[in-house]
Amino acid sequence: MEGAKLVATDIAIRKARTSAYFQGPTADLEAEVAGGRTTLLPIDDFMPLQGGVPLMYAGRIVGAVGVSGVTGAQDAQCAQVGAATLER
Repeated sequence: MEGAKLVATDIAIRKARTSAYFQGPTADLEAEVAGGRTTLLPIDDFMPLQGGVPLMYAGRIVGAVGVSGVTGAQDAQCAQVGAATLER
């Protein structure tokens, strides 16, 4: 995204990986960590921030989309739109 910091690329990759590993949106994990489930934090490359969503095909996860560079809510919205487009 124009104007985003370079670190956003790494964060987006980590969001996608986290979404695929946990088989769900990273927004759910953000809520869990905010609620006190900090035991997840030491997992390598774990990124519990909004913006990661799994890609589904025939009811199975086949990958994930990660977005970073704006607000968490905007990252999540972009990721959801991207995933929906690819799942058609």
